[in-house]
Amino acid sequence: MEVEFQSRRPHRTLFLFVAHRPDEDEMFQRLERALGLIHWVRDSWEAPALPNGTIESKFHRTGTYIFNGRTAEERARYEPDVRRVLKGFVRGRVPHRKLTMQDCI
Repeated sequence: MEVEFQSRRPHRTLFLFVAHRPDEDEMFQRLERALGLIHWVRDSWEAPALPNGTIESKFHRTGTYIFNGRTAEERARYEPDVRRVLKGFVRGRVPHRKLTMQDCI
């Protein structure tokens, strides 16, 4: 299972990108439940599975800032929680990819 934080400009609000293979469904479901307990929800739109069967999903936690972004206080409160949850599923530090306009097209 591949997991990374991603953000779009101005890179203040993180979302979580997760790619998993069909044989990792059980682990993915456990991750989804654990994220739900800290109010991170799976995006309703999902791309079709890739030719190799990999499924890509994104999770986010809505904030109170403009466009559902997070304030500095919310970032300080929410990000340690999600990192703590991810420690049970991912070895090492989860990378943060700052998306460019080209990534979003």
